[in-house]
Amino acid sequence: MRKLILATVLFCIASIPSSHAELPSLPITKKDAVTKCIDFVHQRDTAFAKFDAYLDPATNQVETNATSAVDEQHALFLFKKCMAEQNIRQ
Repeated sequence: MRKLILATVLFCIASIPSSHAELPSLPITKKDAVTKCIDFVHQRDTAFAKFDAYLDPATNQVETNATSAVDEQHALFLFKKCMAEQNIRQ
């Protein structure tokens, strides 16, 4: 009888979908998203190594060093796309 109860409990635990078993992740902060997205851009192409961005604490706005150069505009596009995927508005 105990084995049957134990087997039933283990079956119930094993049948819980993994998405329900995981703890919800905390939302990413804007500052952490900037760091993550800078790393993402740098990993995409060595031409983007000079791209940089930061969160201005006074205005809570993201500032970048991107100019109108084509490669910098592509790096900026990738950065903005990454930020959007983090649900962060600039």
